[in-house]
Amino acid sequence: MVFIENRQLSSDQSGLLVPLLLKVAGNELLTHRIYSSLKQNPTFEKVSEVSSLLQVAEFEDWEHYREIIDCIERLNGDSSAIFDYVQDFPLGKRDHKVEDLLRLLRTTEESSVEAYMEICTMTLEHDFRTFDIAYRNLHENLHHHHLVVKVLTKGLLMSQPRQKALSKKRAMA
Repeated sequence: MVFIENRQLSSDQSGLLVPLLLKVAGNELLTHRIYSSLKQNPTFEKVSEVSSLLQVAEFEDWEHYREIIDCIERLNGDSSAIFDYVQDFPLGKRDHKVEDLLRLLRTTEESSVEAYMEICTMTLEHDFRTFDIAYRNLHENLHHHHLVVKVLTKGLLMSQPRQKALSKKRAMA
């Protein structure tokens, strides 16, 4: 059993916590890289609302990654094992379609939300520091997920004339 801040996690919980933390750390690193890549895409420079949100999400995901690595090390986990959890996705290439990056981002944010919910459930009343970080990151990842879904479904990537034409078409229907 692992003792954390005068409370006990069951051996089942302690065996699952570090792998879950590694999973979210890998997700946070990947989403940070995707947000960074999208931020540099000329498509988003024209949409100031999305551009500023991408900057915030990129910064927050880097902070999440660093906090989770600190948690793993505090729990005596091997933070170098994170590379077993990071998806191999070469973001340096310029030939990725924005929509493909956004879909990967949506999937990764969903995975993080699920893992953070498990971490919160597992650490509630046992490990207050990890719970606090997981709860805060859960909230921010829900916001990031909402942003990505909004961009994918609301057509924020379309040119202004195309958006207006689509809006008129929808209003007429």
